[in-house]
Amino acid sequence: VGTTGNVVTSYIALDKIFITKFYPLVLNSTIITNPTSCSAANGSITLNVTGGQQPYQYVWADGDSVDSRTGLPAGSYQVLISDDLGQVIDTTIRLGGGLISSFPYSYDWENGIGDWVQETTTDYFDWTVNSGGTTSGQTGPNFANTGNFYIYTEATTPRVSGDSAIFYSPCFDLTNLPAPTFNFEYHMLGNSDFTLQVFADSGDGIWNQLFSNTGNLGNQWNLDSLDLYYYNNNITRFKVKGTLLQGTGNNFQGDMAIDEVTLDPGVSLNITSINISNATCEGINNGSIQVLADGGYRPYTYSFDTVTSTSNTISNLSAGSVLVTVIDKYGRTADTTVTIGEDIVINIATTVTD
Repeated sequence: VGTTGNVVTSYIALDKIFITKFYPLVLNSTIITNPTSCSAANGSITLNVTGGQQPYQYVWADGDSVDSRTGLPAGSYQVLISDDLGQVIDTTIRLGGGLISSFPYSYDWENGIGDWVQETTTDYFDWTVNSGGTTSGQTGPNFANTGNFYIYTEATTPRVSGDSAIFYSPCFDLTNLPAPTFNFEYHMLGNSDFTLQVFADSGDGIWNQLFSNTGNLGNQWNLDSLDLYYYNNNITRFKVKGTLLQGTGNNFQGDMAIDEVTLDPGVSLNITSINISNATCEGINNGSIQVLADGGYRPYTYSFDTVTSTSNTISNLSAGSVLVTVIDKYGRTADTTVTIGEDIVINIATTVTD
């Protein structure tokens, strides 16, 4: 710094100038391994982050702080990824399709495959979300049954006999549901042998078949409802498998489709009303009871004291109390006591003399 009279002179010297370009923070890929069952804790997540300025920080909603995690059960995992420049990525990763605990549940493929998961190693091709007709003639639906989209198996070349396509539902927590059912719309039209199967995982990684149908059902959507009594109070998921079989028809005419799937919690078995006809007099056996019930799993059987029947009505009863019990398909019961009264009828004979 120099001075000349009242003027102050300043000198600034520069040597080297560096210009550094920082790239946006990017989550390049997420490598996941889904748990082998809804109750298994053997899933994993690995985050591949690039760009920004290191070091990167990972803040998971459950408190972890690493980029690679193992020993995870099915569920949703939220993570905040940040770099040294303050850039942030907020993402949620689902393992096993996530965990559904709010019911009733429904999905109709309007938003793609959603929380459902394609098999990646043990089948030969994937199910395809589609609207309108399929690419092959005389097979597959012409339109969705619910909404505009459905998911289907495309059976044209390079598909051959024996090829299968598998996809999985998210996990469902059936704890405390009174009478859950899994319901699905399906379409099977074609001049080929093909099989559609639905399995449920009981929580131990073993798949139990709940539904199987083979062959042409015509150009129509069908609805099936599967009882989940044996899976109640478990966390379970479903596997849908379509397989092309060796038959007399053309393999390309083997398109199978699934549209809306729902999981209904059901209601507990209960007696909704009793209709009583009293006996007309003491000692006369002409009273009757009709019982109406709802909930649980049909069909019902009915017990009137010691008499068991598939009919909800019993006749030829005298005055007195009757224990009425409704029994559902799996032996769960609802009961009440009914009293048959007497309608006293007095017949008066009148003689008229002129």
